[in-house]
Amino acid sequence: MTEKSTQKKLIEVIKKDLTSKNEKTVLDALSKIKTKGDVSVIPSMLDLYKNSDNEHIKDEIKIILSQLKVKEALLPLIEGLVDYDDDLNEMILFSLWNANLNPVNYIAEIVEASCKGNI
Repeated sequence: MTEKSTQKKLIEVIKKDLTSKNEKTVLDALSKIKTKGDVSVIPSMLDLYKNSDNEHIKDEIKIILSQLKVKEALLPLIEGLVDYDDDLNEMILFSLWNANLNPVNYIAEIVEASCKGNI
């Protein structure tokens, strides 16, 4: 099996585990993201953040997203700003600021998200 197909299968397992109702399974998946994840898991993480009431899980997601250092992560985060609610927008804006992803081409989206709601 090639390394690429192994990585793809691992990413699919991580995405599935992020939808689990078991906190340990979700936290294990988030831990795997730190070393084995790629930008394709960002939308799943945003969905989890939006739908979770578990503050520990939300804190882990916030930590992961605020430590991103790959420019490819920028687009999924910006897309999350457009599609989600105030709580999620606040976390995404925090992550964009802390990850230093240089979102200069998305200033309009960032300003719009910042002006909406209670951010």
